[in-house]
Amino acid sequence: KRTRIEVWILERHYSLVPPGMELLKLTSREDAAVQIDYVPVPRLRVTQETIALKKFPVKSLKAAGIRLSPKKIKTAIFVKAAGKK
Repeated sequence: KRTRIEVWILERHYSLVPPGMELLKLTSREDAAVQIDYVPVPRLRVTQETIALKKFPVKSLKAAGIRLSPKKIKTAIFVKAAGKK
């Protein structure tokens, strides 16, 4: 999810990920894109996808966020929006 923490209070716990979910990557870059490799399964045609993070709206810290893909993710890396690492 895209979120912005405007004020950081010391000694306070901030939960960025809903319970039962796993944080794969974290960045503060505005121009980032994420390259996702999916776990190969039968009849899966697209095994790799690059998604620009600017397409997703900035949500509040308490919001659950938006799922990037319903497919099971094998790896995820950040790349520049033009597709260069």
